[in-house]
Amino acid sequence: MSTNRAAATIAATMSTKRPGKASQAPAAVAPTLEGLELSDIAYKPASWFRENPANAIFRPLKSEAYLADLKRTIKKHGIVTPLVAMPDGLLIQGESRLLVARKLGIAKIPVMLILSPLSTEEQERVLILDNVSRFEIDEDTRLALFAKVWPGYFKGTGEGPGRASIAKSVGKSERQIIRDAAVVKAAAEISGGDPITPEHIGQAREKKNQERRASTSNQKLDTMTLRSALDKLDARGGDFAEAAEFIRGEVGL
Repeated sequence: MSTNRAAATIAATMSTKRPGKASQAPAAVAPTLEGLELSDIAYKPASWFRENPANAIFRPLKSEAYLADLKRTIKKHGIVTPLVAMPDGLLIQGESRLLVARKLGIAKIPVMLILSPLSTEEQERVLILDNVSRFEIDEDTRLALFAKVWPGYFKGTGEGPGRASIAKSVGKSERQIIRDAAVVKAAAEISGGDPITPEHIGQAREKKNQERRASTSNQKLDTMTLRSALDKLDARGGDFAEAAEFIRGEVGL
C-alpha cells in the first residue's frame, strides 16, 4: 500500500462509523479497501472465518456496552455491512460482527473477499489502519502503530503527502507532527532495531522531556550569567554602559 493510500485511509477512517450500524450501505467499501479488487458479496458460515492475530491489540478496546449495542443492532437488522476477508477465510474487517453473529447463531454471514494479492504485512496494515482511529487508543500506542504501518507519517517529504497534508489528515498541527517524528526517531534508537512498542515510545517521550527540562535550565543559567555581565558593564559606565544597553535591546533583556 502506498503512503498516499495510507494517508487517505487515516483521514477517512477518522469519521468512519463503527461496523454493524444499520445506516451503512450494504455494499459500502471502507476507505482502507480503496484500490483493491473485491469480490461480490458471498455468504459463508461462521466457522469458515479465521480470526486475525493482528486484532489482538484492539480486542480490549471493545467495551461490553459497544458489543451489546452491536448485538442489538444485528439482531434487529442483520449484518448490514459485509465482513471482509482473504480468500482463505482470514478476517480483515468485521471481527466484532463475526463474534456477535456466532453468539446469535446466524447461519450465513455476508462477506466480500479481497482478490488483490496482499502480503502478510499488507494484510496487517489494512487491518490496523482500519481500526486505529475507531477506538480510544493512547497516544503512545497510536504512534507505535503508525511507526509500524505508516512510516511516511513521520517523514513529511518524499513519496506521499507533505507534512501539512499529513497534519490535516490526523487532526494535528505541523509542529505536533515534527514532535511525533522526533519521539519515534528516539524510540527507534531505544529499540535497537526491534519493532517499536508503546513502551519504547513512552521511554523516548520521557527522554525528550528530560532533554527539554535540561535545556530550559541551561537557558535560564545563561540568561543569569548574561545579566550579571551586563550589570558589570553598567558599573564601568561610559561606552561600556552604552554597549550593555545595546546588547539588552538586541536580546530582549
